[in-house]
Amino acid sequence: MLIRQLSVFLTVCRTGSMTAAAEELYMTQPAVSQTIRDLEEHYETKLFDRFPRKLVITESGKILRRSAERLLDNLEEMEISLRENDKEGPVRIGANLSAGNALLMDYLCQFRQTHPDSTVNVFCTRGSLLEQKLNDHELDFLLMEKPVHETDYRMDPFYNDRITIVTHPADPLLQREGLTLADIADHPFLLREKGAGVREQFDMICLSKGIRIKPHWESSSTTVLVNAVLAGEGIAVLPYLMIRERLEKGEIRELTVTDVNLSRTLYLIRYPNRYLSEAARDFIEIVLGVS
Repeated sequence: MLIRQLSVFLTVCRTGSMTAAAEELYMTQPAVSQTIRDLEEHYETKLFDRFPRKLVITESGKILRRSAERLLDNLEEMEISLRENDKEGPVRIGANLSAGNALLMDYLCQFRQTHPDSTVNVFCTRGSLLEQKLNDHELDFLLMEKPVHETDYRMDPFYNDRITIVTHPADPLLQREGLTLADIADHPFLLREKGAGVREQFDMICLSKGIRIKPHWESSSTTVLVNAVLAGEGIAVLPYLMIRERLEKGEIRELTVTDVNLSRTLYLIRYPNRYLSEAARDFIEIVLGVS
């Protein structure tokens, strides 16, 4: 209410007339006069000396005018800053290694076409740590596989991938048909670390088959695991997105396991009622392909 009163007061100062101020503000002249009286009563001072044909601002009025001008200028600056922040971000994204390596840059390039000045912060790591940062309000949304545990997240699928079980091109297992998970369970496995989405999904698959696999190697690095495969150290379980090029080049080969579903979906994960900036909402639309 005080902001509106000060705005009326400054208009009276500028126009020098209650009537002129009322016309400019689309108010009645009595309403303007009452607003000035209310301010005078509030501050217990006279703001204008009233003469038959003119108003003369008092010293108290001059003090209020200077203060009100600074206050309203600061409010306008605040509103502009808030609107710009909402429009331009920053956007805080959490991505698992698959999304971060293979997909994120394409989305970012599209986003830059309409938001060239926005700040985009990316945190790329395993899914369990991403969830914690989302829960702690450090990230706006995540790009990763569906969490194993029940959550209150909103989860929108945006990319279909698959888990690949890969081995050295000279592995005799490649010559066998109709391989099952049990057939390869005793082989040395090279797995991502605990907490990685692909590891959690593979562990759930093994559990559903009643198979227990003890990792030969564990690593957070896809490159480390692929190099171990090339050295003949065992079979690696990795997202297709992360090793697509090496498979296409024939550096490693994929084992076809017939009795398990290795499909894998990546989701955009967020809290449904958490406020997001306009920039963050625009980034989400790019990821989900919303036009």
